[in-house]
Amino acid sequence: PETQKRWRSWAAPSAKDGRGGRDSVVEPRGVAERPRQSISASAKVAKMNPWQLDEHQRRLTAEQNRKDHLEKLKRAQGPDSEDVEEEQNATPEAVLEEVPEAKPTKREEAQAPRIKAESEAALKQFKRLRKSGKELSIDDWNDVLTTCPGRSVTKPQPLVASKFLDQMLSEGAAPDALSFALTMETFSEVGNAEAAVAIFERMVAWGAQPDEEHFDWTVKAIQQGSNEARQRDDQTFNMTRLLGRIVATSSTPKQQSQRYDLIVRKLATLGLTDLAAEWYERAGAAGVRCSKVTCEFAARASMADGQDLKVLSWLRRVQPMVDANVSVKSRLADFVQRCVVGLGRGVDITALDATAKLVRRLSLSQIDPSELPFEQFIIAYARSGNMVQAVEWGNKMVEAKQKPSQRAYTELVRLSARDGRMENAMRWFQRIRLSGYVPDLTAYNDMLLSFVVSRNQDGAVEWVNGMLAEGVVPDGRTYSLVIGSFSKARDPFRAIEWQDRAEAQGVLLNWEAYFLLVRVHVEVGDLARALEAANTMAKFTKRTGARVWTMQMQAATGSVLMSPELVKNIFRGMMKAGYEPGLTVLTSVKLALGSEESEALFKETYLSPDHVRRILAR
Repeated sequence: PETQKRWRSWAAPSAKDGRGGRDSVVEPRGVAERPRQSISASAKVAKMNPWQLDEHQRRLTAEQNRKDHLEKLKRAQGPDSEDVEEEQNATPEAVLEEVPEAKPTKREEAQAPRIKAESEAALKQFKRLRKSGKELSIDDWNDVLTTCPGRSVTKPQPLVASKFLDQMLSEGAAPDALSFALTMETFSEVGNAEAAVAIFERMVAWGAQPDEEHFDWTVKAIQQGSNEARQRDDQTFNMTRLLGRIVATSSTPKQQSQRYDLIVRKLATLGLTDLAAEWYERAGAAGVRCSKVTCEFAARASMADGQDLKVLSWLRRVQPMVDANVSVKSRLADFVQRCVVGLGRGVDITALDATAKLVRRLSLSQIDPSELPFEQFIIAYARSGNMVQAVEWGNKMVEAKQKPSQRAYTELVRLSARDGRMENAMRWFQRIRLSGYVPDLTAYNDMLLSFVVSRNQDGAVEWVNGMLAEGVVPDGRTYSLVIGSFSKARDPFRAIEWQDRAEAQGVLLNWEAYFLLVRVHVEVGDLARALEAANTMAKFTKRTGARVWTMQMQAATGSVLMSPELVKNIFRGMMKAGYEPGLTVLTSVKLALGSEESEALFKETYLSPDHVRRILAR
């Protein structure tokens, strides 16, 4: 009811008497005792709903609390006191004064009881294990450390984490990488950069090697500490000194290279591209070359900020494995490919649009259009199904006096074929020839796909015969497409004819073709060939599915000339493929073979009698 009331007050027309509306701000609970800051003048705030206003007001209150706390320290000890500086540069063992926290949001309030209950349960379990005298494992210690980071739900407990880590060391428990990572995360959330770096140093001194997660929390703590120091106009905070302490923990050239590389990467990830460039130069002065991945991280961060020249600068810093004189076009093409496709996944539309905007801006600047990778966008947009953008980038490529490759045209043929636009696919296929290329088997198969999608079986057969006349040898995909076309058209005999042609050529079909052929052979009553196709399917990494075997079993047991041996072979093939038979299969086998033979078959295939009784009891 309270939420509905506040929502109505926000959605109602603005009232001059201050009873609600967009121009008035509803006071969040728990902060009424503090003087509210005026935020109604902001255009963004005026469009906020009550939940956004709650979050905005909470942040303002937290910021005011922090400022009041710092002002209180300055009045008590003086602005130039060494104690204030020591508190700002606290070590893990130092005692931090608690800063009043603002009231959490509704979502945080909902999650806080569960997090608190889990924390209390972890502590109780830890105390129970200690009282029992059992030897504590590192996981038991880490379960308690896991409760220390707040993670935007509860209040971080840096002192608890620090003292608990000290207790582990004093009692001889060997902390692992997770123990130090959780402690660093806790200090990172409160912005204590000195403490996070000190924990990093202690971890290395202990003998544990830091990984990327430790650099994440340490560099993030340094950034947050720098932001807070800038807000309070603290000139003593030195990010370079703290980052230098991380590098100083290296004892071998390999560790030094890792430190520099990950520092540059994390700075770039946090948007500090200028500082990342500075540390790249420091790494070079120390004889360290940052990795390609790090330079690409920095290039992506610069692209997100709209700093096109910095993107090119970072890409030029990539050190190729073979040839150092790589062109800008090759570097951009590789960058676009890795951003858009990644490690073998599908096209990332968001990254594709972002890189497309980058290249459009570069084409309007002083960059020579011939140095831009237009073809990468033709292929990427074609794979994503956007023909309009693919054609647009093809036109840009022609305007820049570049010639699209055969691969680009083939992608356009495939896109048109998938959409069932046979005439467009044929035009793009002819464009391959007009551009001076010789179409390969992939282009022929993509064109064949257009006939299959359009359900033009006669055209598909004619196209394959034309391939043979031109000396192009069909492969498994070619025959699979034709078989699939006839199978879906309910023409089983022509599908079997093309299967015979493929087997005569020694060509292996794909999984989908064999799946359709199982049904085709069952329909015509050739159960032996259906079983053969199912067994061939089982050789693929893709699972056959229990439905294939159930369909064969029903056909075999329902046939007038039922063959007991065929029923047994189908059952053996099903068990070998890793499928436990269900009610339909077990009932069919029982009725077809009788109790004695079916039980012998179950025993032969190691099928549990309990499983059979449980299924048949249904």
